[in-house]
Amino acid sequence: MQLLLDALLSPEPLRRRLTRSLLIKFPALQGSLTIDERIAHALVPRPYYAYGMLHGARLAKRLGFQRTSVVEFGVAGGAGLIAAEALASSVQRETGVALDIYGFDMGSGLPPAKDYRDMPYHWKPGYYRMDEAALQAKLKRAELVLGPIAETIPDFLSLDRFVRSPIGCIFFDLDFYSSTIDAFKIFDRASETRLPRVMCYMDDIVGQLEQHSDFTGVLGAIANFNAVHDSLKISRLHLGPMPDPRLRASRLMMMHDFTHPHYCTFVRDEREEGQLPL
Repeated sequence: MQLLLDALLSPEPLRRRLTRSLLIKFPALQGSLTIDERIAHALVPRPYYAYGMLHGARLAKRLGFQRTSVVEFGVAGGAGLIAAEALASSVQRETGVALDIYGFDMGSGLPPAKDYRDMPYHWKPGYYRMDEAALQAKLKRAELVLGPIAETIPDFLSLDRFVRSPIGCIFFDLDFYSSTIDAFKIFDRASETRLPRVMCYMDDIVGQLEQHSDFTGVLGAIANFNAVHDSLKISRLHLGPMPDPRLRASRLMMMHDFTHPHYCTFVRDEREEGQLPL
């Protein structure tokens, strides 16, 4: 009875749910699907992570880079970083571009809120504390960068590694306005450390209990960033309706660096038809 009730109440069409269940139960059936189809139908872990990683790697390839970096701000228990590691191999096979993965976190959980913009009515100090030893034991390729983000970013981004492996994708999951503002300082580093357009996933911008506004939290931080930067802008990706709500399309964004040396470099797939004959 519960299964029937769940099927009736689900916004996802029953046929799609059944098809997806079969594909998950019998992975061999996914062999004929492209990676884009697997992501769009949420047949991979954290499809919203996979989308950003894939398209960041594709842009890196078209700009001639052999590597690109993926950053997660707000690691917490580490499930997202582990998912990123699992996805990296598939993205590399698809694009031929290697992925370097980094996770930034305090390690000690959320700090005290600085003011009302951090939404202390919803977030409490100490939430999302990390078990560093347990996480390190599970990580295979990702590098943890622990400490206050405002302090760790300047030193970390001064390394030459990001010239060879520019940042192409960032996952923001810091909850606070103030912490997100600090994380946005990654875009104040030299343009060589990133691609001209950086895929972004903004975790805390929709929800009911959170009661988000355009003036507080992550949305407030994005508004502030866009207001104080003339040539750097964070914008939503206008993807249109997606096959599966698990992709979280409304949380997928892109940071545009309009003065980046490669911003105007032509990167459209040459296999696409560029003319419209009569």
